[in-house]
Amino acid sequence: MRIDGTRRYGSVGSKGRASTSDAGASFDLGLAGPTIETPSTSAAAPAAHLDSLISLQLVEDSMQRRKRGFTRGRSMLDALDKIKVSLLGGSIAAGDLSRLLSAVGGRERDSEDPQLEGLLDEIELRARVEMAKLKQHHRFV
Repeated sequence: MRIDGTRRYGSVGSKGRASTSDAGASFDLGLAGPTIETPSTSAAAPAAHLDSLISLQLVEDSMQRRKRGFTRGRSMLDALDKIKVSLLGGSIAAGDLSRLLSAVGGRERDSEDPQLEGLLDEIELRARVEMAKLKQHHRFV
């Protein structure tokens, strides 16, 4: 579609004052019964329950805690493996030891699975034993 130019058209509304007639005409629905009072609406309830909804969203479910436990156990085992490889190679990298220290520290016992907690306890015990060996033999920490 091609637009050749713009044309100026008159304004849509009229400039003059619209005439109104006050001849007494009114709108009547034809309902000649008594009017019924509607109950007044109450003010909006405060958002007091919003705090409880937010706290429910923040609560972790058991699957999330279990997944976090698996991830933590895996990171401890990975750190132990890196230290094993480093020991077989003849030197221990400081980053591997610090990774193991951070993985062992700060464990929360919040899992509802006793088998998972027992497994994590065994991994943590093994990591602490290896760190004690390194402290005694190599004086790294």
